Amino acid sequence: MTTKKQRGLRPRSRTAKPVSIIFSDSSESTVKADRVKTSIALDQKLYRRFKAYAAQEGVKVYELMEEGMRTIMDKTTNVR
Repeated sequence: MTTKKQRGLRPRSRTAKPVSIIFSDSSESTVKADRVKTSIALDQKLYRRFKAYAAQEGVKVYELMEEGMRTIMDKTTNVR
């Protein structure tokens, strides 16, 4: 069996967690085809804050609207 090094894969940072966000400009009823699914890696602290904020706003982390995403990122990145 080949090791990670042989396959040329870098070990993922332990603090970064990938988060899938589905961007959508229109309402929930849109067809999934119009959506762009993207995955971003957030460090543990930011991820926890992100999830907490998302829960508080009543959105699923995986189904955030683009606008909400911007607000969350602004709020979480500015808080130290």
